Amino acid sequence: MEIGRMLCIENIYLKEKLNTKDEVLHFIGEVLWANKYIDDKEKVYEGYIARESEGTTGFGDSFAIPHCKSSAIHEAAIVVITLNRGIEWQAMDGKPVDFVIALAIPEALSGTLHLELLGKLASNLMEESFTEGLRNAKNKEELFKVLKVAIEEEELWKL
Repeated sequence: MEIGRMLCIENIYLKEKLNTKDEVLHFIGEVLWANKYIDDKEKVYEGYIARESEGTTGFGDSFAIPHCKSSAIHEAAIVVITLNRGIEWQAMDGKPVDFVIALAIPEALSGTLHLELLGKLASNLMEESFTEGLRNAKNKEELFKVLKVAIEEEELWKL
């Protein structure tokens, strides 16, 4: 899968000082708006909230994969945020989240791209070498490379 503009350096934020899940979801909307992926910040924020109400996107091991499908999203995007400290996310393992990989998918691609990206990320997040690669990245460029390989490759992440 080619990631194209879906993930770019401008969509990666390191050591952000966000204190709640709500602040993170608003911040994701701001990033998507600033980088021209969406038409309506509030509608996209509400989409993330609606998805969270269906069940947590706190994956475990301090990672979360919030995702939203909306007609307000006109171009698929991945936003990556590392937090300066863990925050409550009602994660499956009960641990605070400090690493967020958010997906924003146009409604028209909700059954294809959405499921493919979510599946790839979830599978790779179960691989210790992948999570270590993400956590050991020293800057946005290194983090981008780790994610790009994981998304574009057909097999799971391998060092």
